Amino acid sequence: MSTSSIKMGVAAAKDLNRKLEKMKKQSEGVVNKTVSDFKTRAPAWVNQSVSDVYNIKKSDVKADYKGPVKLDKKGWLQNVGLKYKGRVRTLRTFGMKPLRPPKKREKEFRRIPGQGTDAGGEVATVKPPAPYKISVEVKKGERHQLEGNVFLGSNNGSAYIPFARVGENRKDIKVLNTASVPSMIHNEQVQVLIQERVDAGLEKRLEHHLEQELKKRK
Repeated sequence: MSTSSIKMGVAAAKDLNRKLEKMKKQSEGVVNKTVSDFKTRAPAWVNQSVSDVYNIKKSDVKADYKGPVKLDKKGWLQNVGLKYKGRVRTLRTFGMKPLRPPKKREKEFRRIPGQGTDAGGEVATVKPPAPYKISVEVKKGERHQLEGNVFLGSNNGSAYIPFARVGENRKDIKVLNTASVPSMIHNEQVQVLIQERVDAGLEKRLEHHLEQELKKRK
């Protein structure tokens, strides 16, 4: 299980806090409303940023979020912290093709170890599956084929996922996984998008509540 925390600075924090300081008592209500909006919307900003870079649904990112949003004590609007905890994901999550082994078989029979086959003996004569390629798109727009001796196998009787042979014994296999959501969040491209959304979103909500406060004064 992979765990990661993300701390986002608010680029315009000093200017925003300065505006609020001038409003004195009225500013407290504006801050509280803005912070409430921030806590509600920040996870969605992160989900969208990850989904913009990686070929993953926002709902899958959301599933790994462990709240609540935490603000530090250094000023009203300084930093926000979110925590994500999740396992590494199988390549099936990232647009894997095909989703199950093709039914097509080779034309010629082959003699293979029979253990685990319908024949049940030491050696079996079968038509093995025809070779096929497996491709995935972990990052959007970057589809590539899996290299090496890879194949699709059942995941404990459920959906098919990619495996790789790592030895001569037919049991020497491993599951091919990729990044976890916490590691995706720390991708440089994702970090930039998160920061942009945090700054723009927070400023927008603050301006909204400031306008509402000014209307009350008229």
